Amino acid sequence: RSFVHGDIVCSIGNPAGQMGRIMKVEMLVDLENVFGTVIKDVQSDRLLRLGSIMAGDHVVHGAWLGTVEKVVDKVSVLFDDGTKCEIMATDKSKLLPLSPNLLDDMLCPYHPGQRVKVLPTGSLPSGWLCGISKKNQNEGTVISVEVGFVYVDWVSSAMVGVGNPFPPPSHEQDPENLTLLSWFSAANFQLGDWCILPKKSESGRQRGFVSKLDEVFSIVKKQIWVDVMWQDGRCSTAVDPHALSPVNVINAHDFFPDQFVMEKTSPDDPIVSTIRRWGVVKSVDANEQIVKVKWRSTTGDGKDLGDREVDETVSAYELVEHPDFSLNIGDIVFRSDTSTLRMTGCSACWSDYQEYFLSCIGNVVGFKDGDIEVQWASGVTTEDLSDPAGSASVEVHNNHRKFPIFSLSQAALGLFTSIAADFFKARGPTSPPQPNLCTHVINVDSIQTFDGQDILESCDV
Repeated sequence: RSFVHGDIVCSIGNPAGQMGRIMKVEMLVDLENVFGTVIKDVQSDRLLRLGSIMAGDHVVHGAWLGTVEKVVDKVSVLFDDGTKCEIMATDKSKLLPLSPNLLDDMLCPYHPGQRVKVLPTGSLPSGWLCGISKKNQNEGTVISVEVGFVYVDWVSSAMVGVGNPFPPPSHEQDPENLTLLSWFSAANFQLGDWCILPKKSESGRQRGFVSKLDEVFSIVKKQIWVDVMWQDGRCSTAVDPHALSPVNVINAHDFFPDQFVMEKTSPDDPIVSTIRRWGVVKSVDANEQIVKVKWRSTTGDGKDLGDREVDETVSAYELVEHPDFSLNIGDIVFRSDTSTLRMTGCSACWSDYQEYFLSCIGNVVGFKDGDIEVQWASGVTTEDLSDPAGSASVEVHNNHRKFPIFSLSQAALGLFTSIAADFFKARGPTSPPQPNLCTHVINVDSIQTFDGQDILESCDV
């Protein structure tokens, strides 16, 4: 069974019992290269992907988040007479593999060591690196594969809700201008994927390297173990996935540790306009349908009343999931220091904010003591996004600053599933399934009136 971070599961031995959430995935793989060499039981976090960017990846360029639609490979071929050329594989039917793959990898059709035939045509732009092109020169060996250029669907901007002085980037992009959101990439390898097992003496690799043939492998077997956080707060480690079953239907009263919740109140309740209680689930008794919650209170304008923190056990039917912070591991969140951006306005240059926005777009990678742990596109991880009322406390080398948060919340995604076909292109069969992306501004004043129209008006489509 294949599970990913954030999946909800139950025990096969007790399917009617409590549920749990996948918090960690560990993978061991067996590898085989083109010479037939087999290496067994390799930890997947030692592997590098053959392609630096692949179809389905999420990438960042400036303030914009996009999904890679198509990748065009730059393939270097060594012909049998010693001449070399570099080919942009815009048409894969003109660059034909002669040696079969060990296992089919549709995302990486070419790999070092592969025998190919170059069909003579004007549709394959090429550059000769060594030697002179000859008329009957059409068979050779792939010596390196890099990303030539990519096509990206730009789906949202970190500037949503505060004005956007930057238009979407062009559809066609140089990979050097993109930053990959590479969350949990070590857990995403599949059978047949081509990868690189770097030699221990060479750990400092950069994008654009020329792969050495004896380091290129195909994954021929994989074994997975997972850590599960159960509803009662216990954590099981190194669980065999065959002992678990996926849960596809979760009702509104099923809660999990570290989930953000609010009191279920009537819209006519006068207290709602003055004080709202939100909290973090500590544990759940699934049989009795009771939940232990650590409460915090905020005033109607979002001011935190931290001195009113209290632990309380309540009925699951007295709670609702927090409408703006229904976050799961792997969700994409935005953060923006809007005061600086408002001052500069449309006169700002894209390059001035290129590095800045890498710390504004990231993935939720975990939860800890009521805080949300986020790995930003810059590679920095923060664990102090602790205020779902509308702002995040972030420490920057001793300066304490407040940032509004924008998120791709499950509330938005749930509504958009039924209408996404009207806004987003259907994915081809060779691309991995992708979530339908939509963003909305987290605004504490609109929590009680949160509806579909609010979401539609805040989406970049």
